[in-house]
Amino acid sequence: MKRYRPYAAALIGLGLLLVAALGGALGGAAPASAGAPTILEFQSMAPVTGPFVGSANPQRGVNGGGLPWMLDSARGELHADGKLEV
Repeated sequence: MKRYRPYAAALIGLGLLLVAALGGALGGAAPASAGAPTILEFQSMAPVTGPFVGSANPQRGVNGGGLPWMLDSARGELHADGKLEV
């Protein structure tokens, strides 16, 4: 698992950079009367499972959920103003 940490960190950093770039580009172009534009939409989510459930293996100091969970469906949007709808 440790050999994937640099790749995971790079992927997260790239994602944050993309969100910041899109937020800046889209947020400044919208008229003041319009709602904040959607910069990211998703229709699926990934659960916390296996060794990451509970307090045995915290990630960056955050414990995983108490039990694994499963959803039939999920949907969400991230807006340029920082509002996250799930």
